[in-house]
Amino acid sequence: MEMALASSLSMTILASGLFLIAFLILQRIAVLNVSRKLPPGNICLPLIGETFFFLKRHPATSVGEFTEHRMTRFGKIFSSHLFGKRSIVCADPEFNQFVLKNEVKLFQHSLPPSFEKLVGKHSILLMDGDVHKHMRSTVLDFLCVERLRTVFLSDADRLASEIVNSWNEKDVISAIQEATKFSLNIMVKKLLSMNPGDPEVERLSIEYNSLTRAFSCFPVYIPGTTYWKAMQSRNHIIKIFKQEMEARMRGGGCRNAGNEEDDFLGWLMKNTDYSQEKISDFLLGQLFAGHKTISQAISLLIYFLQTCPKAVSELREEHLQVVRSNQHLGDSKLSWDDFKRMEFTRCVINETLRLGNIVRFAMKKASKSFEYKDYVIPKGSTVLLHYAAGHLDPCQYADPEHFNPWRWQLQPGIIKVPDSFMPFSKGIRMCPGAELARLEMTVFLHHLILKFDWQMAEDDHPVATPILEFPKGLPIKIRAVSNGF
Repeated sequence: MEMALASSLSMTILASGLFLIAFLILQRIAVLNVSRKLPPGNICLPLIGETFFFLKRHPATSVGEFTEHRMTRFGKIFSSHLFGKRSIVCADPEFNQFVLKNEVKLFQHSLPPSFEKLVGKHSILLMDGDVHKHMRSTVLDFLCVERLRTVFLSDADRLASEIVNSWNEKDVISAIQEATKFSLNIMVKKLLSMNPGDPEVERLSIEYNSLTRAFSCFPVYIPGTTYWKAMQSRNHIIKIFKQEMEARMRGGGCRNAGNEEDDFLGWLMKNTDYSQEKISDFLLGQLFAGHKTISQAISLLIYFLQTCPKAVSELREEHLQVVRSNQHLGDSKLSWDDFKRMEFTRCVINETLRLGNIVRFAMKKASKSFEYKDYVIPKGSTVLLHYAAGHLDPCQYADPEHFNPWRWQLQPGIIKVPDSFMPFSKGIRMCPGAELARLEMTVFLHHLILKFDWQMAEDDHPVATPILEFPKGLPIKIRAVSNGF
C-alpha cells in the first residue's frame, strides 16, 4: 500500500515537473516572440499546434471561427503553429500583396508535406524559380488564345449542351455531380484525348475522387484510412498516365490521330524532354486545377444565383441577346466575341469566386528574415496568405457576406477589380488556366440559364474543410423555361 502511494506520488511529482518545464519553455518562447516583434498569437505545442482548429469545418462564405477569433484578438497578422510548422497567418490584403510581389526575393512556395505526397514531387504546385517558370510557360503556351477560342470553346459548348439537355426528363439533379461530369469530360479530353464513355474516364473519376478526399483529412498512412486510400488512388492514376504514354510511344501518336496539338500529353511529349514521372505529376496537377476547382465554381454559381432572382433575370436577358444576335447572323454557336462581351456574366463570376472562396489560402516559406511594418518574419516561417479573409473584409467590400454582382460594375463597359481580389492568386503564381476557368463557367451558365429555372431541393450550403464542398451534393429542383427560340 505504502509502495503504491509512493509510486503514485512520484508519478504526480514527475508529471508536475514536466508540466512546469513545458510551461517555462513556452513562456520563454512567448518572451522571445515579444522581444523579436513576432506577430502576436497563441502559445502552441509543436507538431499538432492549432491545425485541428484551423481545419474545422465552417461556412465557405465566412473566414471560420479559427480565423475570426484570432483576428479579433490579435489583428489581421498573427502567429500560429499549423501543419507541424511555425506559421504566420496573413488576413491583411496589403501584406498578402507584399508577399506576392516579393515572392522571388523573400519566399519559396510551400505546401503541407502530406499534400506534397499526394500531388507528386514534380508537380508544378511545388516548383520554384526557373523550373516553375518553365512549367508555367508550358501551360500558357498550350492554353493560348487561339486554342481557347477554337477547340476549348467548341468542346465546352458541345459538352455543356449535352449535359443540360439530358435533364429534360428530370425534376431533381445533383448540381455537384453534373458540374463534375462537365469539368472532368473537358479535362480528360484536353489532357489525354479521352472521350465520355471511355472506360479509362470512369476509372480516373473514381480514383480521382478518392484522392481528393485526403486533401482535408489528417495524413495517417495506415491501411484503410482515407489518406492511405488516396495514396493508392494516386498510384492507379499515375499508372493510367504512364500506360497512355507507352501506348503513344509504341503507336507514334495520340488515340485521335492528328490531334496531338490539342492534347496536353501530346504537347508535353513533343515539346519537352520531361521524364514519364514528371509528365505524370504535371498531368495530375492540371487535372486537379482544371477539374475539381471548375466543378466547385459552377456549383457555387448555381447555389448563389438561386438566392438572387434579379441576377438570374439580368443574366438571362444578356444571354438571350447573344442568341438573338447569332440567329440574325445565321449562327447558333457561342463565339469568343460572345464570351468576351458578356459583361454582367463576368460580374456574376467575379462575385461567385469572391464569396465562395474556392482557393482559400496559399502557403509560402520565408527564405530569409525580414521586417514588415512592426513585425519581424523569421527565416523558415510558413506564411499563410488568407485570400478568403481579404475577399470577406468589410474594409474592401461593402456588406461582404452578401451576394451582389453589381458591386463590380463601375459604369457600363467597365468592371472594377480591387487589388484584394485574388481568386487565381497573383504575380508569378497566378493560375495559368484562369481564362479557361472563366470560359467554362460562362459556357455552362449559358446553357443552364437559357433552358432552366431552379431552386434548392433541400438545404445544402457550401462548407470549407478547408476544401470547399456541398455535403449533400447540392440537389436542385429544375423547371424548363421557354425563351421562344
